[in-house]
Amino acid sequence: MWWEGSGQTQHGSYALLRLTATAEDSDGLTLHNLDSFIPSGTACETEPPEAAIQHPLFADNSGVQRALVFFGSRQVCLFHLMEVSFVLEPPEISGPTEPSMILQRRRHVPVFGVRRDFKAPEQFDMQDARMLLGGNLQPVAYKVQGEQILFVTATDAGWSPLRMLPVRNGLTLDQAIPLVENLAR
Repeated sequence: MWWEGSGQTQHGSYALLRLTATAEDSDGLTLHNLDSFIPSGTACETEPPEAAIQHPLFADNSGVQRALVFFGSRQVCLFHLMEVSFVLEPPEISGPTEPSMILQRRRHVPVFGVRRDFKAPEQFDMQDARMLLGGNLQPVAYKVQGEQILFVTATDAGWSPLRMLPVRNGLTLDQAIPLVENLAR
């Protein structure tokens, strides 16, 4: 995944490369604009900070036949959690043949769908923030500001109050950042 474009045409992009594809397969590499998976919604009243949305990421890859993608959009003021599932396509059989002569070719077919949406946190300025998402699918946003780390976590009820982890009393920034990142389990 990556961010591309300029001005109003900026968006996240997703590429799926099928490693079992042959040179004749037209679907060996598929490219998607992540905004095309967003259900309809209203445009942003205020321009979202580019640094907050320019980092689409894979959220959890623990499932063998699925991947989770976390991304923001300029079209709708939400962060989206999209699931990409993979289903095995049955072999193509043309005409009657001997059972020993059936050539089976199976491949994974991606199925896309947005699973959850998260509003941007109101009490937290997302400019220069980093987003993480762990196995529990609850995002954590944080940023370093001076000698402290500011962070919020999302739950089903909304975002937590703004929290602060001061970097002092022997705690270094290199030690504090993993502590906050571990909130995304």
